[in-house]
Amino acid sequence: RTGVGPNRSPSIWIMLAGTSELSIRYLSLLFGLLTVAFALRLATHWFGRRAGFCAAAGMALSPLYVTYSQEARAYALVPLLYLWLLSVLEKLARPGDIPRRTWAALTLVELLLLYTHFFNAVAILYANLFLLVTWTRQRRFPFSGWLASQGIAALLFGVWVWHVSRYFDVIGLNSPADLQDWRAHPPGLFTFIRELWVFLIGGNLKAPGHYPPLAISSAVLGGLLAVALLVLMLRQQTRHETGTLILHSMVPLGLCFGLWQVWPQVQPRYAIVFSGALFLLIGLGIERLLFSIRPALRLLGGGVVLSLFIAFGVGLNLQYFAEAFHKDDARAVAAYLE
Repeated sequence: RTGVGPNRSPSIWIMLAGTSELSIRYLSLLFGLLTVAFALRLATHWFGRRAGFCAAAGMALSPLYVTYSQEARAYALVPLLYLWLLSVLEKLARPGDIPRRTWAALTLVELLLLYTHFFNAVAILYANLFLLVTWTRQRRFPFSGWLASQGIAALLFGVWVWHVSRYFDVIGLNSPADLQDWRAHPPGLFTFIRELWVFLIGGNLKAPGHYPPLAISSAVLGGLLAVALLVLMLRQQTRHETGTLILHSMVPLGLCFGLWQVWPQVQPRYAIVFSGALFLLIGLGIERLLFSIRPALRLLGGGVVLSLFIAFGVGLNLQYFAEAFHKDDARAVAAYLE
């Protein structure tokens, strides 16, 4: 509860920091900065310092992170939590005994994901599918630790589920007709890919399909990046690392598409949770191509970098100067009501 009024007390954060715009939005800014720092650390640990710098630089310049690091909402936190989840998965996938602190980290990050946004259950579903496949290939299954971690997370999250269930009518599911209306217009695969990609690159929910400069620059970037990833997958020395990041970024988005077919009203911004893995993939691709010994690969890497800067520039221009695509500014209304 972040509001104040006659029947509710101010939150701990408001009591500490006040109610200025900066104080209310500061946590989003902090989480955005921590996401860039954690991405640098994680990519450096996995792929080397240059790849870490490329990934972190892309995230720092991304209109998506610039935008959501200024909003007093939870979306700036979820990419950071997903990157933390990926680091835990990497430890759980190693052969050998799993320390208790790793199970505790899995429990904590899953619980934080669920409490931050209900849609993050998709990330947890993917994480468990990844572990199941990995352990099956290794012919081991640490059942007791996994069951304990998932059970504790489910039990603690059940408190929230019980609380929300008392207000279930708020979301509008009052009759079978309403449920059918929810499923009336699921997006096609091409529409899903286009709108989600333009949003993840441009950071603006109103822009996909309505702002040609961003749509065109994002399409060029997507095409060059697809070629770059194909090249990296065909090379033996980069196949495993590229394939792992493709799994961590693309498979969850595939699960999102399936969910969109059942629940079309789900917002594209919910998928921001997986954007961190996407930028790790982009950073890895740029680094592996730019520092290749083959001129053709360096040229392809330079094309990806150039198209990325153009798309980001268009997205930032859209965010700050194209008023038709801005969110409604309610500060004057709030001041009048106050």
